Amino acid sequence: MYIISLENYLQVEKIRVLKHVIVLREKLSYMWDYIKECPDAEEAVTKCGNLRTLFTSLEQHLLHSLDLFSLSDLVRVHNKDMSTLLEPIVYYAKCHIEACEHCKQYGATCVYCENSEELLFPFQMEKVYKCGTCGSLSHLKCQAKFRRKTSADKGCKKCHQPNKIGSNI
Repeated sequence: MYIISLENYLQVEKIRVLKHVIVLREKLSYMWDYIKECPDAEEAVTKCGNLRTLFTSLEQHLLHSLDLFSLSDLVRVHNKDMSTLLEPIVYYAKCHIEACEHCKQYGATCVYCENSEELLFPFQMEKVYKCGTCGSLSHLKCQAKFRRKTSADKGCKKCHQPNKIGSNI
């Protein structure tokens, strides 16, 4: 097994196909948290097969150890077979989670605009920021506005709010 860590991040940025697979694996990791708990995912059938089975048939390190690659994985990344394997699973899981009443219960609203019409999920990495400190979700554009206004380099609105309990003393 090989570890593709932050030290190797610059090389990863140069290898577009590897970066794509790392993003797919991160999305799958977030999605698995929803799929494994969803009673409807057991019954969900896609063109590729049963949704939960698609996840459980993957080698576990693909979901749980995002920086770990076997030599076979790296060969499949190079041949683009890994992308071909993971992309449909990401697609079907995204469709299921965003439409499933059970999964939608665990969606979040943006901590800034609080738009309750649009649920956010951590796997929506193209438009969602997940705070590394508290784990809350927000739109990327809302987080960017917050950073410009506050000059905060990390955290989110939730992290930067004064402690309401202690402020009344």
